Amino acid sequence: MKQARYSYHHLLMGVFLFLTCVACDDISTAKMKQVTAPGKFSISIPQYLEETDNLNPHASIQYQHKKKNIYLIVIDNDKSEIESDYSVEGHYDLMLQNLHENIKDIDITKKDTLILGNSKALSSTILGQFQNTGIFYKIAAIETPKGWYQLFIWTHKNNLSRYEKQFEDIIASFKEL
Repeated sequence: MKQARYSYHHLLMGVFLFLTCVACDDISTAKMKQVTAPGKFSISIPQYLEETDNLNPHASIQYQHKKKNIYLIVIDNDKSEIESDYSVEGHYDLMLQNLHENIKDIDITKKDTLILGNSKALSSTILGQFQNTGIFYKIAAIETPKGWYQLFIWTHKNNLSRYEKQFEDIIASFKEL
């Protein structure tokens, strides 16, 4: 009987250690890589994200990690393509309007005004439901001297505390070229 308890104890310890390692993951120590939309912008993203082309046909860059359920896109528009009286607030509102078309029960839990170099941005943490799945978005509407940018990063809602800081760092790394 002692042998059975000993094995069960080791099994529980093994499960605990595995879950601890999974919880630690590579978030705080994730190595970053610089990606560029030639002639437009650069951004630092975690190395674990892989380039893809199937998230949004209008995106300048698209990255994902299917196993972690993390997705990132950046959509850009030249300022000459948009009305001259357009503002970063109007751009942000348009992003929210587009999210409302597909995401249910939207809750904007955090809204920040940012200065990214010489660019003005509005950023939010957004929670909602997509096809009965809780989703966590970090979005940014960015106005630069040359253009307008929409940055979307998302994952499962239960990953909010795990990835929010990293998503904020991604947004903060944005630079127009």
